[in-house]
Amino acid sequence: MGRQLFCHLRSGQIAAYHILSAANVPLNEVPSDEAKRLARYPAVPAVRIGRLAVERRFQRRGLRELMLMNAVHRTMQDAAAAFALLVDAKNDAAVGFYQRYGFRLLLGKARMLFLPLATAQKTLSTPRP
Repeated sequence: MGRQLFCHLRSGQIAAYHILSAANVPLNEVPSDEAKRLARYPAVPAVRIGRLAVERRFQRRGLRELMLMNAVHRTMQDAAAAFALLVDAKNDAAVGFYQRYGFRLLLGKARMLFLPLATAQKTLSTPRP
């Protein structure tokens, strides 16, 4: 998987987008309860959300959640070998947003979170308040 850009249009204008790209996670940064289920390689494959953004005038309409779910579904369809979806949250509010959807912090990383694809389907099957 190379870098891929996905856009959501409203009235012919980009209202929101996300970027997905191939990545890997050092196994020693994965919490032990998840790491014990993985092969003992130095790093495991993942897909990174490089950016997830909603244009200011389209915010507070559920597009952020829609784009996150789109990223998860695309990753599950296109990256069968990936262990997780990764994201670098830009601030504490973003960390909270991703944690509401089941993302967990990587060990030793203040704002890098992951969502194992094995649990993504049930975690994101319905929007949360």
